[in-house]
Amino acid sequence: MSESPDSMFGKLMSISDTLMWRYFELLSFRSLEDIAALRQEIEGGRNPRDAKVMLAQEIIARFHSAKAGPAPCCARRCAMPTCSCRAWTTCST
Repeated sequence: MSESPDSMFGKLMSISDTLMWRYFELLSFRSLEDIAALRQEIEGGRNPRDAKVMLAQEIIARFHSAKAGPAPCCARRCAMPTCSCRAWTTCST
């Protein structure tokens, strides 16, 4: 993959909530049981954005490095539509 971490993150965050589950099944190293539990949480009211951030962090870490993705505190902020935080290596908070 030659995509930058920023580009990968943006593209993964833009997939539909429905398609996200297929991405988890095909691309994640999580067990099907873990994916099903996460899906139940989302159906129970948890924001699907949280799951997309987890997926994006996992995929970016695989193709680049764990340090290439957003820091955990920034990942929550970057997933917000109004957030301008795009710090990939350091947290801006």
